[in-house]
Amino acid sequence: MATDPLSDVLGEFARTMETDFPVQRILDHLVKQIVDIMPVTAAGVTVISQDVQPRYVAASDQSAMWYEKLQSELNEGPCLAAYHSGKAIAVPDLTRDDRYRWFTPQATAAGLAAVFTFPLNHENSSLGALDLYRDSPGHLSEELMATAQTFADVAAAYLIKVIGDQPA
Repeated sequence: MATDPLSDVLGEFARTMETDFPVQRILDHLVKQIVDIMPVTAAGVTVISQDVQPRYVAASDQSAMWYEKLQSELNEGPCLAAYHSGKAIAVPDLTRDDRYRWFTPQATAAGLAAVFTFPLNHENSSLGALDLYRDSPGHLSEELMATAQTFADVAAAYLIKVIGDQPA
């Protein structure tokens, strides 16, 4: 019987929630798995806190890490927009989008063509965002957008569990 790649990844992630694997290792593995099963070239997760600057948490490769850090350094980009709004942000063609005055020119010069960002929501707050990057323009279907939000929700649940397990 064939298995669904999404189910495989989510099942594997759920099983790791009961282990003592480091958060960094699990999130790095998750973003790499996302790239393997979705039509994107890179993925990253940034955790954001009200009282500190956004900080990089996980990236599938060096380009994703650079895009994550660039948004944090500029304090602008789809990642921060999704975090503040609590809603997914789709930018299927960065060259045709004028929302990110500082991020877009630098990201497109580095080869980024499209970005899809999903908030890491928990109850009425956001913990950060999951970013999916493409080196060619194009939309993600509604089904793929829903799949990506599921990944973001699972990552948020994992982060809440880890934060809750840490000593005060």
